[in-house]
Amino acid sequence: MIVNGNKVFGIQAFIISSLIVIFIVSIPALAILRVPLLLAHISLFYFCVFLFRNRIHIERISFGVAVLLFYVLVQNLMLQEDWIVIAQAVTMVTLVFFTTQIAQSLGENFYESGQYKKLSKFLFFLLPFFCVSFMSWTESRQAGLFMNPNITGHLSVMLLPFILLGLRKKKFIVLAMVIALLVAIITASRSTLMALLLSCAGYVFVSMFPRIKFPVVFLLILTTTLVSMYAVDFAVWLLKDVLNLVDKYDSRFLYLGYNGRDILMEQALERFSHQPVLGLGFDGAKFEIDGHALGTHNGLLDLLLRLGYAGTALFAVFSIVMVKIASTLNPPFKAVSIMALIAIFSLSTNSSTFFVFNYLFLYVLILICAGKKARKSVSQ
Repeated sequence: MIVNGNKVFGIQAFIISSLIVIFIVSIPALAILRVPLLLAHISLFYFCVFLFRNRIHIERISFGVAVLLFYVLVQNLMLQEDWIVIAQAVTMVTLVFFTTQIAQSLGENFYESGQYKKLSKFLFFLLPFFCVSFMSWTESRQAGLFMNPNITGHLSVMLLPFILLGLRKKKFIVLAMVIALLVAIITASRSTLMALLLSCAGYVFVSMFPRIKFPVVFLLILTTTLVSMYAVDFAVWLLKDVLNLVDKYDSRFLYLGYNGRDILMEQALERFSHQPVLGLGFDGAKFEIDGHALGTHNGLLDLLLRLGYAGTALFAVFSIVMVKIASTLNPPFKAVSIMALIAIFSLSTNSSTFFVFNYLFLYVLILICAGKKARKSVSQ
């Protein structure tokens, strides 16, 4: 049943309003509002949607998030004494659960009403403006629309599947990819470029072979993630030893260092070795260096540190379920959902992505949940 509330609190409105929230908190003076605004935004949509729907959808993805939520609650009660830290950890996972509920409740309408086409057109129009910078960054990098090169670049990659979802003509699909590539070049974000190239390649592959099954999709996502994990080592060999380009050109893309992340990774693993099963909790992945709290900038390592072997195993099962569902979706959701999964796991090797206060992982869940609802709608 389609209700009027879907017009105001639909998936299209959720995505667009999330960009407004991100833009607001990207302003340095307003960065302190990031957590309360994101919390208010998702909670508002969740409670308003269920004022109209009056039911909770517990399907495989929501059930998986609920299991992770229970684990995080028990884990933090055992490990933490600070109730603020416990509340923060539970809130992060709860927002993920809320998002799956929103997507499952509104996914059918998102497809049947053609909202996905309208959203695609809007984001397609907006994407070139990602190249606009309101503040300077460095000589070799531009900050982009959201005043941080990594935020702007990562958003362009994760919003591209929503753009391609509503495009049918190849020339527009290619144009959208080219614009996203320009964003990656202007922001000089290596993680953005890697995720963009791999996800676009995955999109093309799935579009060419739309009947591929779960094993192939799983291997595709696993392979692209491994490529991202060892990208720096491969780049060192290719650019320095084979092509000899490092000393010839001045570009951040030719910088082959880890920005100190290898040192943070060593410290993280040393700390983790003392409590590997349950992990360190959600505040255990931060390191005090020169008065600054730094993370590992690796979403997969963050998961291991925070959740331990037990929680990471649960998340691995949850990820396999997401891949399984994505592999069974109908066009146009199948290719873009797999594309989004490739992108998020690629980004996770260079940045914090899972169960943090941003929307990147939530966009993936929205695509998969909405695609599943659209598949049921078509089959009825």
